[in-house]
Amino acid sequence: MNLILDAGLKPSDVNIVPSAPDPSALVSGQIDGYCGYVTNQGVMLQTKGVEIYALNAQDLGLPETTGTIYGREDFLARTAIWS
Repeated sequence: MNLILDAGLKPSDVNIVPSAPDPSALVSGQIDGYCGYVTNQGVMLQTKGVEIYALNAQDLGLPETTGTIYGREDFLARTAIWS
C-alpha cells in the first residue's frame, strides 16, 4: 500500500485482487500489474514473448528479502531448529 500512496494514488484508485503464481492473468489483460519474482514470473513472461519492466524492491530503497524465511511466531516458537 505504501508504494501506491508514494505514487500519489489513493487506495480507492486501485483494485487489488488475489493472483496466482502463474502471471497469465496479466498476459490475458485481466489485470494491469503483477507482483512477482523477476527470476520466476519475469522469466515466464519473457518466454511467452512479453516485454517486462522489473521494478526491484532495492531500487526503491527497500531491504532485499531474497532468502528470507517467513513464518508465524507460534510455528517458530515450537520448532526446535529456530530456538
